[in-house]
Amino acid sequence: MTAAPNASSSGSDMEMAGMVMVMDAPVLVDDATYQLQYRTLGTFEAVEINHERYGLVLLASGAAIPVAASLLRLLPLPVKLTNWVYGALINPPLFGSYHAVPVLGVAIVPTRGQAIFILYLIVVNAVLSFVGIWSASSSSWYSSDAEEIAIYISNRVGVLSFANLVLVFLFSSRNNFLLWLTNWSSSTFLLAHRWVALICAVQAMLHSAIYLYDRKVFTGTYDVQSQEPFWIWGIVATVAATAILFASVVPLRRRLYEVFLVTHIVLAVLMVVGCYQHIVVHFQNVYGYELWIYLVIAVWVFDRAIRLARALKNGVRRAYVTKVDDDYFRVDIPSLDCSGQVYIYFLTLSVRVWENHPFSVFSTSARFTAEQAAGGSEKEVDSKPTVRAKPSGATFFIKKQGGMTALVAAAAGSPSGLLVLVESSYGSSGKLLQEDVPEVSVQYPNIVCIAGGVGITAIMPVLERGQTAIKTTGEPTSTTRKLFWGVRSGDLVDAVQSAVASETDGECIRWGSFDVEISIGKRLGIQKILEAELRSDQGTIVVVCGPGSMSDEVRVVSSRLARAGALVKLVEHAWVL
Repeated sequence: MTAAPNASSSGSDMEMAGMVMVMDAPVLVDDATYQLQYRTLGTFEAVEINHERYGLVLLASGAAIPVAASLLRLLPLPVKLTNWVYGALINPPLFGSYHAVPVLGVAIVPTRGQAIFILYLIVVNAVLSFVGIWSASSSSWYSSDAEEIAIYISNRVGVLSFANLVLVFLFSSRNNFLLWLTNWSSSTFLLAHRWVALICAVQAMLHSAIYLYDRKVFTGTYDVQSQEPFWIWGIVATVAATAILFASVVPLRRRLYEVFLVTHIVLAVLMVVGCYQHIVVHFQNVYGYELWIYLVIAVWVFDRAIRLARALKNGVRRAYVTKVDDDYFRVDIPSLDCSGQVYIYFLTLSVRVWENHPFSVFSTSARFTAEQAAGGSEKEVDSKPTVRAKPSGATFFIKKQGGMTALVAAAAGSPSGLLVLVESSYGSSGKLLQEDVPEVSVQYPNIVCIAGGVGITAIMPVLERGQTAIKTTGEPTSTTRKLFWGVRSGDLVDAVQSAVASETDGECIRWGSFDVEISIGKRLGIQKILEAELRSDQGTIVVVCGPGSMSDEVRVVSSRLARAGALVKLVEHAWVL
């Protein structure tokens, strides 16, 4: 790509004629040639510095904005103002009424808060692709200013693509340090991961397309350079990045998760290897482009190392599967202490021992003591509610679907159980700005939980935390503690109630201090529930975990009521695939 500096006009003529002039003594070049080379090299160096500078800006801002946005919630702003901002600008879907449910089955609509961050990423990438680029005016390397600008833009988007690749791996990792430093959910970072991956792939394609056009139209060297190893590895990286986009569409990701997982890993490895070889073979570590790839590898190795440590600390365990009904199953792992969310590797069900699936921990022991079940009152403790103590260990409820969960269900009743590795624990326990398990406060003393099906497992820590809040904060008895659970299976209800402290008085059910309303076989009236429970004079924490349609309805209705003046803090628990 780089022509040798011209020694003189005659030397230039000889070079253009395909001849080489060898000089064995110092030669004083003419002033015009010197100025031409000075402008060419000076412009290239300045623009090259801008490439790296703007790549660092992109990487730093992509990591800093989530932290800064999380810290804003600590400002002493009026509660009603904050409540309106969340109801109008943060929580609702960007448009329509769908967020967890894909529109037309293919696209996830971000919330308005997520859309603000995604819009920033799109705009900053677009702007940084073109600023700080100029021509040397008659460069000695290029046939025209247009070719020079085009090559600089191609190099710029190549560097930005590398910077975005670091964010792609960071946002998708389970041990993303931003999850520890912010109150953003893993589902938000996964959504950002997909948008940044799209931007990254588009930049890689643009980088490749510009160089392809240049070598075919401007320099005419395509036939030669397309056979070079660096060119071939660049094609491998670009094709892999593009293929990942098509292999990650929502229908494939949700219906064939195991296939998606394998293809995702294989294509990601090909992309990273292709990027590294493309740079190292071509530039021999001269320009430092490979440092971006080292950052990508460092993020990946850190995440995998922590994941391995989380799994090995629990050791190999045995999981015992019990059939609840044809759709739901209970999994017990004795002597396992964990909380929040875990990933379980079923070591004997498939040759793909690396596959793992996420589950919410239902319990690690009996959920409530007798005192908690009575709401902390010694007088009420004397009433001796029913408490069914369970052996120490972790319990999960799963719904049988395709793939691995079907294999787990087939092992129900096996006396020897299943060998498993449990990667734990994920959730609010690792957050500095904890938000997954909400804590009541003076402004938000009420808790309303809404669960659908096995979503009840993610709600249990909230119920448990609610008991502690009563004892430690001494809220007035007028505060609300309610759970609304919509479920299709009465057998699942019986299985769950056998594991908690429950009291039944006619149609009234209490789990600890929570009034429980269970709807079997019919949908919960979400709008009616929220309109009845949310108030403008006393804040309410609304926690939801269930099917996407349920979560979306809770999100839309609670946001509308917040804009109308109701004080509400929404917490959604969801596994996003």
